[in-house]
Amino acid sequence: MERLREEIDLIDMRILELLRKRMRISAEIGREKRRKGLPILDERREAEVLERAG
Repeated sequence: MERLREEIDLIDMRILELLRKRMRISAEIGREKRRKGLPILDERREAEVLERAG
């Protein structure tokens, strides 16, 4: 069981790393949208992401 828990810990670390990367990129997109005067929320894009998530 310890080996499985270690495997889960590694997966959790990778998930957190990817979430941090996603947050950084999202912040960059937000800055670019503000710079261009675009709305921050894109409901169509949000729906696409949620659809892919399942």
